[in-house]
Amino acid sequence: MWNHTTNTIQIPDNYKYPFGRTVDDTTKERRKKTSLEILENVLHKKENQQENRQVNDYITNIMMDSSTNPNNKLKKDLLLPIPNCFKPNTKQTRKIANELLDGSNTRRSSLSYPLFNVGFPKVGSTALNDYLNCIGIKSSHKQLKISKIMNRTKSQQPLFVQRGIQHDPIAIMQLDYNLRNGFFPQIQLLDELHEEYPNSTFILNFRPIQDWIRSTTNWYQMKYRFGLMTNIPGLIMSDEQRIQNNIERDRYYTQLEQEEEEHPQLNNRQRQEKRQEKRAKGRKRKEMNSNNIRTRRLQQLEGINEKKDDHYNNNSTNNQYIPLSNIQMARWWCNHIQHIRDYTSSNHYSSHILIELDLYNTTETSQLLYDLFVSPRNVNNNNKDYHSCWGHKNINRNNKRIINDKE
Repeated sequence: MWNHTTNTIQIPDNYKYPFGRTVDDTTKERRKKTSLEILENVLHKKENQQENRQVNDYITNIMMDSSTNPNNKLKKDLLLPIPNCFKPNTKQTRKIANELLDGSNTRRSSLSYPLFNVGFPKVGSTALNDYLNCIGIKSSHKQLKISKIMNRTKSQQPLFVQRGIQHDPIAIMQLDYNLRNGFFPQIQLLDELHEEYPNSTFILNFRPIQDWIRSTTNWYQMKYRFGLMTNIPGLIMSDEQRIQNNIERDRYYTQLEQEEEEHPQLNNRQRQEKRQEKRAKGRKRKEMNSNNIRTRRLQQLEGINEKKDDHYNNNSTNNQYIPLSNIQMARWWCNHIQHIRDYTSSNHYSSHILIELDLYNTTETSQLLYDLFVSPRNVNNNNKDYHSCWGHKNINRNNKRIINDKE
């Protein structure tokens, strides 16, 4: 239904909201837009085009190599405003917390469950999961099993089933599955989540966009794997990029399967570490070779380097793969934030409360979380400091490294 060339949606009537039910024309009831129709509007409305230009300028500036002239870079950063889609609306979150504390919200005295983290990976999902468990709210961080979820949606069965019985979660802090084709329920199944849990609470964590891009680049090839996910609505790629990256995805995961057969004793993380080490050695060798063209030519004449290059090209990302640029990553983030904000707005599905948090502002975020989740439940445990439950987890020590569009 989603056209990746035009980034538009064609939805059959039986998939339009309310799903599978006919809206009575005599009542003049306005049919609500589906999630992907809202996303289509986000991608094509004029206001978004202007923000895209701001995103382009901001990312081009913030991600450039600061080693060339760090002083000029700092001045330019100060002059460029941060696009709204990169900043959490913590004022609105504080307003929600205050209404829960003083009882001025007549619709509800506490947040409704389940809680869904609808943000992207590497934006504090582990920190959120650990926090909720720390204050006594059972939370899960396991990636959803894509095949089972998709089969249940096709047959209109409940999304979450445990041992054959419908199981309503309390909190899920990672909805997405970022391997192979990828699976992002916070994009692809928003309507199904709403249909099943119309009052659920959505959470969006924010961190500086440049840190997120660096983190996905350095965290077990995540940015590279994003580039292989050519069927995710809102992740805009060129036609050539999708074709070439489909080929690369088949090659990459075929290689993974071969490695699993060759090294069954290793777990997935150990295999990824070995693969990263191998890719790093390959990049280093190519850099050394390119810095000494004369030596490279002599080696090729002697037949030494030709075989090595063939081996490298067959066992790492080759020329078929077209990586996602920093601007593509930033636009995907920006479009997703706008999508979630519009989806939960008063114009669409306002039964969901949207909580936006700043991952790096520990003082503000810990107090907001306390006021949102601890105070309304009247938790009485004088021996526990619930504010200390919040902290930055899964920290990537390589995030200071400059990332360019070739990675």
